[in-house]
Amino acid sequence: MRMPRILSCAVTMQMLWMLAGCCGEDFIVNYQWRAMTLGYLDNSGPQLRETTGDQLPAGAYGIRMRLEEEESVASLLPILPVARATSCIDNYIYINRDTILDIRIHSLSAAGSTPREVTGDFIVQKNKLDGIESFMTIPELIRSMNERQTMLPEWVDLIRTKGTEEASPLRFIVTMEQASGRALTDTTDSVTLI
Repeated sequence: MRMPRILSCAVTMQMLWMLAGCCGEDFIVNYQWRAMTLGYLDNSGPQLRETTGDQLPAGAYGIRMRLEEEESVASLLPILPVARATSCIDNYIYINRDTILDIRIHSLSAAGSTPREVTGDFIVQKNKLDGIESFMTIPELIRSMNERQTMLPEWVDLIRTKGTEEASPLRFIVTMEQASGRALTDTTDSVTLI
């Protein structure tokens, strides 16, 4: 009975050695954005939170843009799934195959008016470290997403900074145009801004 246990330990040690060796190699992940869904945010409290309420303070509205990517990994290693689950994750280089040209936001009132571009009314929340918020503009977001070579974001938070004179309830349409000519578009649920 000791022989299988010794053999198991030897195989485990060999695999760990192989994994440790693989971390010196870079893995190229080619990806493109394939889908986008939208939710909306309440920024009125101490924490930004996703909500499904149908009324929000006008000065505390935001949009959460969830992005799904389609990726392929170029590597000859047969142990890639195991390597990816370890500290080798630092060796992944992400390359966008279809760069983003533009992200636009339009508002649409329930009264059936023509959509109005309101992209300039939103900023992007970069991160929140030690309670300090950091923001960027939408053009900076586009540049950052096109140049990104690290782990991809699960979502992007767009925070509304300016009010609107439009009648509520409103829906917001976000369109992300890519270099291939493909555009990802989604519309938020209707919300009354009070």
